[in-house]
Amino acid sequence: MNPLKLPPPGIAALALLGSMATAHAADLGAAPAEPAAPIPYAFNWTGFYIGDNVGYGFGGHDRVGLDVPYEGRKANDVGTLEDSGVFGGVQAGFNYQLGSFVFGFEADIQGSGISDMIRSHLILLNERDTVIGRSRVDWFGTVRPRIGFAWDRVLLYGTGGLAFGGIDYRVSADSVFGRTDLKSDDTQVGWTAGAGIEYAFMDNWSAKLEYKYVNFGKNYVAGRQNGLIVTTDETPDFQSVSVGLNYRFGGMPMAHPAEAGEPPDAFSWTGLYAGANLGYGFGGQDQVGLQVPNTGVPNIDDAGKFEDSGAFGGLQAGYNYQMGSFVVGVEGDMQGSGVSDRIHRDIRFLGQASTETGKSNIDWFGTLRPRAGFAWDRLLVYGTGGLAVGGVDYLVSAAGPFGRFDLRNDDTRVGWTAGAGIEYAFMDNWSAKLEYKYVNFGKEHLEGNIQGLYHDLPVTTDETPDFSSVDLGVNYRF
Repeated sequence: MNPLKLPPPGIAALALLGSMATAHAADLGAAPAEPAAPIPYAFNWTGFYIGDNVGYGFGGHDRVGLDVPYEGRKANDVGTLEDSGVFGGVQAGFNYQLGSFVFGFEADIQGSGISDMIRSHLILLNERDTVIGRSRVDWFGTVRPRIGFAWDRVLLYGTGGLAFGGIDYRVSADSVFGRTDLKSDDTQVGWTAGAGIEYAFMDNWSAKLEYKYVNFGKNYVAGRQNGLIVTTDETPDFQSVSVGLNYRFGGMPMAHPAEAGEPPDAFSWTGLYAGANLGYGFGGQDQVGLQVPNTGVPNIDDAGKFEDSGAFGGLQAGYNYQMGSFVVGVEGDMQGSGVSDRIHRDIRFLGQASTETGKSNIDWFGTLRPRAGFAWDRLLVYGTGGLAVGGVDYLVSAAGPFGRFDLRNDDTRVGWTAGAGIEYAFMDNWSAKLEYKYVNFGKEHLEGNIQGLYHDLPVTTDETPDFSSVDLGVNYRF
């Protein structure tokens, strides 16, 4: 048996050193493991938010004039009410971001110290009158879509929509002929437009600077001085600059598109839905005219105007079908309504001083409309239009030395509607919408007869009730 032969000690030592050197060289050649790069994120403006604001209104330009109808006397430049003052309140809204574009809507309500007063002198009825005027915006609010462009945490946007406010307006004229007080203290509806910049200094908190112009439209105000009618047109408006703070619910960033992986399944709008809504009607333009046909008596083309306005609310139901990014469907709704207006003024009828009164009440209304729009995942922008029906209670009457007449119609009217809206699905089955519609119930010819001195003399008018509306709604999709 041959004994096990070992290498000489020198050779074994060299072999051991060589193997250690080879292992060390292999360790040096291996690249260190790189940590995974984080997925980049961009700030996302999508979500509901609430906040508060404080601002200053300025630059009102309501030129005051006085008119004595049927006497040919006017004072067109009594003075200008330049409303200004501090305001502050709260706001709430929703944003949806699509790439760098941001769409949404916002509503706010403000307590206000915006006001002005004038004092001047003029000759109105051959005597010197002392005129004092005052305009005070006690409160106001707006409902507005917003659209803008975002650079990460900076958002520039434009905005515009409905404005409404409590306006206390008074003009008094005092002379040896007597005193007249022209007063209006009610809610007026108009419009607003502006722009702003907003910066998200934290994931859920943002600060904004905003400019808006607010106009409450024209309101006809009448009174008497020594038995004569005196009128003025109230046109309150102002500009505003405000700073505000918003808290956004969620505050989640969005992954950079190149790194975010496969997108989730797209949201589908297809299905039946039902919901409720609350809105405000405004801006009716039903011009009242009176005719005495086949008599040669001149028509009265400007016997007042019904500017119907008021709140409404009700239910809606419909069906959507989505094809790619296009959504088509049909919707029906039914509303209980306080949309109405009144007129009370003095006119000359058959050459005699007379008093005219009237009302236009839309007690209820409903619509049946196709909808067609374009969807960006959970955001739907659509147009709509179709049939409108409503219960309209309409009355125009006048009384004077000639006698009296009443032109009345209280029945169901049929007309048309058209508008547009934006809807966002904030949960898989729930969505919220903001919608504008114009509603017109068509023209109806009314006839009546004078009772009194001119017995059985015919009188006619054309009834054309209409209004614009903005409403907020919630839908549940089955």
